[in-house]
Amino acid sequence: MLPRHILRRYVEPGGVRLSSVEPSDEVAGSCVICLRPVHRKRVLSVTQLDGMYKDGGFYHYGCAIEARQSKGLGKVQPAWGNLDPEDYRFWIGVRDPHLNYAMCRCCGESTYSAKERAQHFKSDKFRVNGMNCGARLALAYNLMLSTQGDCIICHKQRFMFQKWGVPICQDASCHNAWRFDHNKYVRLHGHLMAQKKKEEFLKAQTKLPPKAEDLPKDIQMVSQVGPDGATVFRPFCRVCLMMADRPEHEKEHAKRLLGGGEDNPVQFN
Repeated sequence: MLPRHILRRYVEPGGVRLSSVEPSDEVAGSCVICLRPVHRKRVLSVTQLDGMYKDGGFYHYGCAIEARQSKGLGKVQPAWGNLDPEDYRFWIGVRDPHLNYAMCRCCGESTYSAKERAQHFKSDKFRVNGMNCGARLALAYNLMLSTQGDCIICHKQRFMFQKWGVPICQDASCHNAWRFDHNKYVRLHGHLMAQKKKEEFLKAQTKLPPKAEDLPKDIQMVSQVGPDGATVFRPFCRVCLMMADRPEHEKEHAKRLLGGGEDNPVQFN
């Protein structure tokens, strides 16, 4: 049963007039760990702190738990930086919570907003074997979790512990390194390179030269190294002494078959 002074505010004519609009949340202060604001929220006309206050500082509940665990282990405190916790699975952030910069862990592409990060995963430009960067990283993490028993950062035994789906121990210094450092992790890089090698192999299979008996007698296949370093095969015309896949070859070849040349040009309408 509600106290009488509460009932009077709502039902008695002489009670206090209440505003029809609930006041917006107030910022109590910045979290000591992640530096993001800790709010005071209105719940049933009662103001509650969406976090905790301890030793002269404000904490989010999750930050306080992680800080307490790291303090008990005698380690450094974690820092959350500028990204949401789940974003660190695929992105490298910065410590300053006011910056929007993030770098893709897979391809190294830099972005400056959440919208750009979402568009990055939708772009076909960065796909390998039909997979975007997120899918490629997820596949690499799953393989590493099943084959790697140590921490990707400090290489100590992690005892099956993982964070963000990544084989990483519970040391807060390793979490900070994963969030913000631009280190090259050899085994992760190896899995990503293996995915690219597989794509190159599949592309090479589709670029194999046709059999000699399937080609016209004046055409032979020659190999060249493409701009991306992959070997490609192109048709070479022995009559025109030029690549048969060039746009002007068809017209040049017809002129030569009709007896045309520099001394006897053939006119085309």
